[in-house]
Amino acid sequence: MRPIAATDTQTQYRAVLEHCWSIFSVKLADYGPAWRMFRLISVVDQIYIKARRIRRLEELGGRGRVEDSAADEYVGILNYAVISLWHLDSGDYDLPEALRDVRFEAEWTDLDVARRRYFAVGERARELLARKNHDYGEAWREMAIESITDELLSRTVRLKGLLEADPVDRDRVASQLYDVINYAAFALIRLDA
Repeated sequence: MRPIAATDTQTQYRAVLEHCWSIFSVKLADYGPAWRMFRLISVVDQIYIKARRIRRLEELGGRGRVEDSAADEYVGILNYAVISLWHLDSGDYDLPEALRDVRFEAEWTDLDVARRRYFAVGERARELLARKNHDYGEAWREMAIESITDELLSRTVRLKGLLEADPVDRDRVASQLYDVINYAAFALIRLDA
């Protein structure tokens, strides 16, 4: 990822979203919407795996044996959270698989539509960040990067618990996913990645 020179949070946040979208769109072009087969718990597990790997890299002093860096993993976390919210917002997880495939294909194969939907989710997360920054005074800038990783791990544990409930409280799940997006964005801004 290119360095983010801006010091303004909103500008930095938008640069992070643009970068994450660029990675997302390349994978979408290469693989298509293959993740449409994931159930929500599977996407949450993908977020967990990436956060767990970041923690392990932190424990190893950044020396992993896989090419992807911690910054790459934060990008993946943000993108998986966007995918989760897209599904949650559209109700795709409640549809039979055959109907989900038809809707998914139509929405994800048009890159302009996919970009608009991606940034609609990103904009809602950015608006939440602006409200929280007002109250918290951008305290995240003073957090250790390891604490941000721990927040992400904690959020995935919360998400797993919320997804076990019957019925699933979509608002609480969405709230946690928006926080996941924002913590991943914080990490990317802090890493100046």
